[in-house]
Amino acid sequence: MPEEINRVLTDHIATVLFCPTVSSTENLKREGFRNIFNEGILTEESSIHSSKLIADRDNPFVINVGDVMYDAMLLALNLARDRSKIMDTLGLMPKGYYLATIHRAESTDDDKRLCSIMAAFNEIARDKEIILPLHPRTRKKMGEIGDLNINPRLRICEPVGYFDMLILEQNAERIFTDSGGVQKEACILGVPCITLRDQTEWVETVDDGMNVVTGANKAKIIEASKKTHNSRFMLDTYGDGKASERILLTLLNLSKI
Repeated sequence: MPEEINRVLTDHIATVLFCPTVSSTENLKREGFRNIFNEGILTEESSIHSSKLIADRDNPFVINVGDVMYDAMLLALNLARDRSKIMDTLGLMPKGYYLATIHRAESTDDDKRLCSIMAAFNEIARDKEIILPLHPRTRKKMGEIGDLNINPRLRICEPVGYFDMLILEQNAERIFTDSGGVQKEACILGVPCITLRDQTEWVETVDDGMNVVTGANKAKIIEASKKTHNSRFMLDTYGDGKASERILLTLLNLSKI
């Protein structure tokens, strides 16, 4: 993926690399990075002191601090529970529906892939209602394709904001998505995820059994929708919600150099 190419290029000109997971630090180790701090998530007491950075400033530091997305999600979820009315607006009950999102070019720009995904949704919706907040690109492409014989229980609605999306994710029984962020949010929230792509950058979610990668294959999507997933994602995979604090602490140490 283009963002991964950009990441590799940027990594090798950086001074400090803040990583969200153990597996991401292992990737960098395979790329030749040596100064890897991966003995759990750094605390204030064990943070890298500026003198150590000075001593080895020619070699980038790789530090597993946890995932800032997890930090943001914890903050937003508390606000969303107070502010979002999306469940009432759509007339939904917790765990009474599936949630789906489709927006990536690999899904929308290939008619066969998009039609296969929608055919799977139509069949799955026979058993349980699917809520599909539809991205403008996907809506445009579906209009160009024409009649997709949409099942009435596949409820297509307008895109929703972040707070509403978090509430929809938290209360869904399963989530079907081609989004990287939604995959991770689903697993953190303990909701089984089916990823409609051929690969995922969040391999931890697959390793822990919360996420199944099906691509756009209709039969695989339907099969995954019936599969029993792991009941709980290992939350400490992405840290403890204090990644931003650890990043700030290290940057403050750097500023003393």
